[in-house]
Amino acid sequence: ILGATVLWVTHKSLKHYHLELNQQLHSPVAMYIAQNAELVTDNRINPQRITALANHLMMLNPGIEVYALDVSGKIVASANPSAKLIRSSVDMRPIHEYLSNQREFPLLAQNPLDAASDTIFSAYPVYPPNTLEQRDNGDNLPVGYVYVVLASQRDLTFREGIYAHASSHSLAKTLSAIVVLATLAAGVLFFLLTIRLRKLRRDVVQQMTVAALPAPLIPQAPSRGHDELDELTYAYQHMTRALEFRNRQLQHADSSRRELFASVSHDLRTPLTTLQSYLETLMTHGNRFDAKERDRYLHTALNHTRRLNSLVTDLFELTRLDNGDMQPRWETFSVLELAHDIVQDYKPGCDQKNVKLQVNHNASESSRLMVRADIAMTTRVFTNLISNALRFTKAHDQINITLRQETTSRVTVVFSDTGIGMSESKQKRITSQRSLSQWKRDYRARGGLGLQIVRRILTLHGSDMLLESQSGKGTRFTFHLPMPT
Repeated sequence: ILGATVLWVTHKSLKHYHLELNQQLHSPVAMYIAQNAELVTDNRINPQRITALANHLMMLNPGIEVYALDVSGKIVASANPSAKLIRSSVDMRPIHEYLSNQREFPLLAQNPLDAASDTIFSAYPVYPPNTLEQRDNGDNLPVGYVYVVLASQRDLTFREGIYAHASSHSLAKTLSAIVVLATLAAGVLFFLLTIRLRKLRRDVVQQMTVAALPAPLIPQAPSRGHDELDELTYAYQHMTRALEFRNRQLQHADSSRRELFASVSHDLRTPLTTLQSYLETLMTHGNRFDAKERDRYLHTALNHTRRLNSLVTDLFELTRLDNGDMQPRWETFSVLELAHDIVQDYKPGCDQKNVKLQVNHNASESSRLMVRADIAMTTRVFTNLISNALRFTKAHDQINITLRQETTSRVTVVFSDTGIGMSESKQKRITSQRSLSQWKRDYRARGGLGLQIVRRILTLHGSDMLLESQSGKGTRFTFHLPMPT
């Protein structure tokens, strides 16, 4: 646009300069004709004298045309009688301005041969020959005017003017080359200036895809055609809402974590207070008790110590699992043998409570019940589930551990009991995916954190825990362990 504007202005300036120079150079032409051609006969302009000038004028300058006008501007004669006049008269105002002392070139007037355009001209009044002295004194009026059209040819268009003049043609080529080079330079500069913006857009959009948001919080994408700035704006809004969402989650998690530790601290304080009370009683009044009474006090203190140790161990292990500090140490072993060993450890307690604990399996699968897992973590899963079942069973109930090969890649383990079962709301709390900070509501309901430890361990082994329970009829836990490849 700038190049075309410069070229157009240059073309207009050159045209204006050409008209001005041409009019200045040929301004005396009309005067010479009026003073030397003896155009007046009987106080009127003689048309034949004007026609007689045609041959002389064509030899001097074929581009000019000479007309004789009366004082009103009517054309009374033409040096070229064969020319077809479009106008029969011309406007006298430009002629009077031309003859004044305040004229400014180029000055244009009407062209008798072209009704659509004006042209430069030369004009001079014609006086009777015997009134020269009166004319010099300003006492006589002219009988007409010599009107010379200096450029009657067709006005060239912008494109034609560019190609018609070598200087304009050269200027057009130069400006075109400058525009092309400027466009290339602008493109390179734009690319260099926006390369960091485009890299930032890619990084931000990539990070935006990582920040998953609930559907109601996702901002509305721009509906119109969008560029990098629109994408950055959308990504900024998306990530801002993601940060706000994560911040609310962290605040809620922090609040829940504080409540959890408050609950755990309360449960820790209870056995500590009881243990301290029993020990202080033994220290201050122990000599008053007989051996049987002292043994009872010591046994109670030991039970509270074990409960305290169990709470601390569970809390510590949950924290490590939640933070990812514990990873499985993979090894191959027989899950059937592990189940029998654990059952033997719990058998005295089960017999004392009159609860039947047994392992069920298909005899033909005994040699195939091999798994690849962390044996210590698997042991913890079995012990936690048996302890949980014992907590919610009564005399004459049963606890069954069923092992079977589900597919060629995994072994299915089912813990079932005929205890008191649990409600649907409690089942939902147990099976929901929760962090350590979100177990505060379930801590007291289940009497510990053992089931959440089980879930975290099974997650590390690529499995989940399926819970089925009916209140008053019992509970079933099902999970899978991978087999060695």
